[in-house]
Amino acid sequence: MAAPQFSLPKHWEDWCAWLLGFWLCISPWLLGFDLEPTATRTAIITGIVIVFVERMAVYFYRAWEEWIN
Repeated sequence: MAAPQFSLPKHWEDWCAWLLGFWLCISPWLLGFDLEPTATRTAIITGIVIVFVERMAVYFYRAWEEWIN
Protein backbone atom coordinates (compact mmCIF):
# COMPACT_ATOMS: atom_id res chain seq x y z
CA MET A 1 0.00 0.00 0.00
CA ALA A 2 1.46 3.34 -1.04
CA ALA A 3 1.82 6.02 1.58
CA PRO A 4 -0.21 9.20 0.95
CA GLN A 5 1.83 12.15 -0.20
CA PHE A 6 1.19 15.72 0.82
CA SER A 7 0.23 18.14 -1.93
CA LEU A 8 -1.01 21.68 -1.85
CA PRO A 9 -4.68 22.31 -2.55
CA LYS A 10 -5.54 22.67 -6.22
CA HIS A 11 -8.96 24.34 -5.95
CA TRP A 12 -9.84 27.78 -4.64
CA GLU A 13 -12.37 26.24 -2.24
CA ASP A 14 -9.58 24.31 -0.52
CA TRP A 15 -7.51 27.46 -0.07
CA CYS A 16 -10.53 29.31 1.33
CA ALA A 17 -11.20 26.53 3.83
CA TRP A 18 -7.56 26.62 5.00
CA LEU A 19 -7.69 30.40 5.35
CA LEU A 20 -10.95 30.20 7.27
CA GLY A 21 -9.48 27.63 9.65
CA PHE A 22 -6.33 29.66 10.27
CA TRP A 23 -8.38 32.85 10.67
CA LEU A 24 -10.57 31.18 13.29
CA CYS A 25 -7.47 30.02 15.19
CA ILE A 26 -5.99 33.53 15.44
CA SER A 27 -9.20 35.58 15.54
CA PRO A 28 -9.56 35.72 19.35
CA TRP A 29 -6.37 37.76 19.61
CA LEU A 30 -6.88 39.83 16.47
CA LEU A 31 -10.48 40.73 17.29
CA GLY A 32 -9.93 41.12 21.04
CA PHE A 33 -12.19 38.46 22.52
CA ASP A 34 -9.34 36.40 23.96
CA LEU A 35 -10.51 37.13 27.52
CA GLU A 36 -13.72 35.16 26.89
CA PRO A 37 -12.60 31.55 27.43
CA THR A 38 -15.62 29.82 25.85
CA ALA A 39 -15.54 31.91 22.68
CA THR A 40 -11.77 31.56 22.38
CA ARG A 41 -11.89 27.80 22.87
CA THR A 42 -14.73 27.43 20.36
CA ALA A 43 -12.94 29.49 17.69
CA ILE A 44 -9.67 27.62 18.10
CA ILE A 45 -11.22 24.13 18.12
CA THR A 46 -13.42 24.93 15.12
CA GLY A 47 -10.46 26.33 13.21
CA ILE A 48 -8.35 23.26 13.95
CA VAL A 49 -11.15 20.92 12.88
CA ILE A 50 -11.64 22.81 9.59
CA VAL A 51 -7.91 22.71 8.79
CA PHE A 52 -7.69 19.01 9.74
CA VAL A 53 -10.67 17.97 7.63
CA GLU A 54 -9.43 20.01 4.69
CA ARG A 55 -5.99 18.46 5.00
CA MET A 56 -7.53 15.00 4.94
CA ALA A 57 -9.52 16.00 1.86
CA VAL A 58 -6.26 16.90 0.12
CA TYR A 59 -4.74 13.53 1.07
CA PHE A 60 -7.73 11.33 0.32
CA TYR A 61 -10.31 13.00 -1.88
CA ARG A 62 -13.80 11.77 -1.15
CA ALA A 63 -17.11 13.51 -1.80
CA TRP A 64 -18.18 13.27 1.86
CA GLU A 65 -15.19 15.36 2.95
CA GLU A 66 -16.36 18.19 0.74
CA TRP A 67 -19.80 17.95 2.34
CA ILE A 68 -18.27 18.11 5.83
CA ASN A 69 -16.49 21.34 4.91
